[in-house]
Amino acid sequence: MAAGRCASSRRTRHWARRAPTSRPSWPGIEKRKPIMHAFQRILFASLGTGDETPALAEALNLARACGARLDALLLCPRFPPELAAYRQRFETALVEQLQSRIGAARRATGIDLPVSIGLESGGRPALAIIQHVLREGHGLVIKQAEAGDDGAGLRAVDMELLRKCPAAVWLSRPGAGPQGARRTAVAVDALETEPAARGLSLRLLEVAHGLAASRGGALDVLSCWDYEYEQYLRDNPWIKVPEQELAAAVARARDTHRAALDALLGEAGVGQGVEVHAVRGRPDAVIPALVAERGVDLLVMGTVGRTGIHGLLIGNTAENILRRVHCSLLALKPEGFASPVKP
Repeated sequence: MAAGRCASSRRTRHWARRAPTSRPSWPGIEKRKPIMHAFQRILFASLGTGDETPALAEALNLARACGARLDALLLCPRFPPELAAYRQRFETALVEQLQSRIGAARRATGIDLPVSIGLESGGRPALAIIQHVLREGHGLVIKQAEAGDDGAGLRAVDMELLRKCPAAVWLSRPGAGPQGARRTAVAVDALETEPAARGLSLRLLEVAHGLAASRGGALDVLSCWDYEYEQYLRDNPWIKVPEQELAAAVARARDTHRAALDALLGEAGVGQGVEVHAVRGRPDAVIPALVAERGVDLLVMGTVGRTGIHGLLIGNTAENILRRVHCSLLALKPEGFASPVKP
């Protein structure tokens, strides 16, 4: 057995529920963007702690919007060998608890989709989730976020999923936004021209647009720009740049960014019914502030800025943003991302 592999990683125990004879319709499903078809298999990852009912409700809503299959994977710690006689009862109780929460989520949403439950024990939870995704081919993992003491930031399991999971990762914080809020925001780099990065920006816009339509809420597009030379040139005692020339250079940087953002929106087919924010400043300062100001309850963003490096860690800017936001997060990686984890 490979070091670090979950003891039952290839022997996942499953509990299944028969599919209902029909599915109720959900307003907005007809507006689904084609890119949402990428989420045809969704995995809800549960650590069996806390009340995950609101996150399960989000998973049911998204599965129906995408016409996707929804599975659940329950991760539990390695059972003490000296208490092996109690292991089966312990695992059965955890599964029954998750089944009860799924039932509560079905009642809350009116969505009666089937959910199969698998259980794995031992090892690192994030590693077991990623290995399961690699074996089963899920396109999206949904998990309740484990926030820091102030409600922002993310803990080790969530950060490892963002860094290494090849599937999109949705970290749910239901109720983090204003009461009744259904506001989606997407953060993009309009000036990025590298093909994989630009492709990621287009996917982010398409997915966010589809989600906003299916959730029945608004969409904010966030993009930052700056002219970093301004402060150096204005305060430099050896180079005197006339204020008029400096202001013109800043204006050109602003206009170049806005033109690039408009072109990106046009290429993605996103323009009608969205609010666009082209804001000057550092993304890790501007984006959390805008998310809070706009009452966003779901932020869609990319977590890896470059491809070609096997298992590249999450970028510093993205990580700084994650430490400061309180809303749910949907994170996508660029095409060609290779997880360092083996199945």
